[in-house]
Amino acid sequence: MITKDFILLSNYYMCLTLDILTKIFTRKEKVMTSQKYLPSTNEFTPNIIDLFFCLEAIKTSNDRSQFIDKVRDEYFLEKAKTRTDPKERLIQQNKLAGNVLIGLRNYLLVKEEQIELTALGNQILNEPEKAKDVFAKHLVDILCGTEILLSMDRLKSRGVSPRNKKLLADELNSLGIQTKTGRNVSQSTTDHTKFATWLNWCEILDDSDSIIEERFHNIIGRNSGLTSSLWALSDEQFIFLKHLWEEDRTKEQSSYTVKSLVNDSKAHYGDYISKMDQIAANIIQPLEEAGFLKIHRTSEGRGGNSGSVEPTQDLSELTAKDFDNKNDNFNTDMRVTKPLSQIFEEIESEDTHIKGIALEELSILIGQSLGLKFSSFRTMSSDTGGAEVDVIFEQQGIFYSKWLVQCKNTPKSPIHVSTVAKEVGNALVNTANGVIIVTSGKFTKAAVQYAEATMIKSNLQVHLIDGELLKLYKLNGTAALVRELLVSSEKAASLRNQSII
Repeated sequence: MITKDFILLSNYYMCLTLDILTKIFTRKEKVMTSQKYLPSTNEFTPNIIDLFFCLEAIKTSNDRSQFIDKVRDEYFLEKAKTRTDPKERLIQQNKLAGNVLIGLRNYLLVKEEQIELTALGNQILNEPEKAKDVFAKHLVDILCGTEILLSMDRLKSRGVSPRNKKLLADELNSLGIQTKTGRNVSQSTTDHTKFATWLNWCEILDDSDSIIEERFHNIIGRNSGLTSSLWALSDEQFIFLKHLWEEDRTKEQSSYTVKSLVNDSKAHYGDYISKMDQIAANIIQPLEEAGFLKIHRTSEGRGGNSGSVEPTQDLSELTAKDFDNKNDNFNTDMRVTKPLSQIFEEIESEDTHIKGIALEELSILIGQSLGLKFSSFRTMSSDTGGAEVDVIFEQQGIFYSKWLVQCKNTPKSPIHVSTVAKEVGNALVNTANGVIIVTSGKFTKAAVQYAEATMIKSNLQVHLIDGELLKLYKLNGTAALVRELLVSSEKAASLRNQSII
C-alpha cells in the first residue's frame, strides 16, 4: 500500500539531482560535508530551547563563555539539582548549555570554531516571519529531512510508531544516512526523533507526525509544473509514459498502440503491469487526466490494451533528465510500505496473482529489514504461478556485497538439499556473497546440514528462514530475523574455527 506521503517524498528524493546538490553545496558558507547526514542534536530541540533566543545569544556574545552563561541562566538553572556540590552542579549545567552550541553548529546555524552566526542563522534571526520556511527548506535540502520524513512515513504505513528509535535508525541506515562523523545511525540515538521535532516546529509534520503535503510542496518550491505531475505517477504509469515518450522522440507518429507500449514496458521492467483489464483504469485514464496523452479508442476491442494513445504537448516538453531523475531509482530503491500482517494474509490467498505479488513484497521487505538494497528480480512470481520469487540485493558501505534471496510459498512441501545446492551454485555464478532462502514451510535436515557445511568450508553465507521463523518475524519484526541469523552466523564461525584448528 503506497501512501500519498510516500509517493510525494520518494519522488522528491529522486529529484534531488546532481545539479541541485552542486548548487546547495557550493554556498559561501563552508559545509562540513556534501553528504547528507543526521546531526547530533542533544539539548538543541524546540522542546527545550527557543531558537530565536539562542541565535540572538550568539549574536550578542563575544565568546563561548558568554553564550554558555546566557543559555544556562535561561534554560538550565533548575537542572542537576541532585548534585550537592555547587561547582559540580554548575559544570553539569554548563555542559547542557554547551550541548546547545554543539547542536547549533551541527545544524549549520553557527560557524565552526567561532561564536558567529552563519548566513542561514542570520537570515532566520533577521526575518522571523520567514524563519520556519527557511529552516524547513534547510532541514529538507541540506540535512536529512527528506530521509527522516520518508522513513517515518514508511514506519507509519507498516503500522509502526514513526518515532520508534530503533526502527527509524534502521530505515535511515538503509537510505545511506550517516552521522556527521561518517558512522551508521545508532539504534540507541534520539537524534533522529529530535530532528523530527524540528520538522514539527517548522510545520512540515503535524501533531500526529503526518506530512502536511501542501506545505511540503510549497517549501521545496515544486508545487506546480510538469515534473510535479511526473513525480505523482505510480511506477506502472511512469514506466508506460516513459516508453511512450521514448517512442515519440524517435518515431514522431501521431499515435501509438497501447498493446505495443505495454509489451515494451514488460520487456524492460518485468511484469509490473499486471492484468490487462486494469490497464485502462489504472494507467491510461490517469495519464490522460494528468495531461500527458489523449486516448483513441477503437470499435474493434474494449479491453484495457486496445486502442491507441496520442502524446500531448506537455509530454513532449519533458526532458530525458526529468525521466532519469525518477528512473535512476525505480529499479534500485524499491520499497514496501504495506503492513507485514497484510502481506502474510495475501500470501495465503487463493488468487495466484495476489499471493505472488505478496511474496515479492515479502522478499523485498526481508531484504530491506536486513539493511540490503533491492537490485533486481531474477525470477518473478508471474513466472512461477506465485510460488517462488528470486531477488538480487546489494549492500554498499565500506565494503560491497551481493545477496541472493529466494522466497518459496510452499507450506506443505519441505525444501530439499537440491534446492539449497542450486542456490549455492547460482551464488557462485552471480559472484554473490550470501544466500537467503525463505520458505513458508520447512527445510529437510539434509538441507540445513548442507547450508552449514557450505558456510564452514567457504566464505559464502547461507541462511535459511523457515515458516516458524516467519511467524516470529510477523510478531516481532526485524529483531526476530536478526537474532536468528546472528545465531546461524556465529555457529558457522565457531565450526569453521574448529575445522581450521
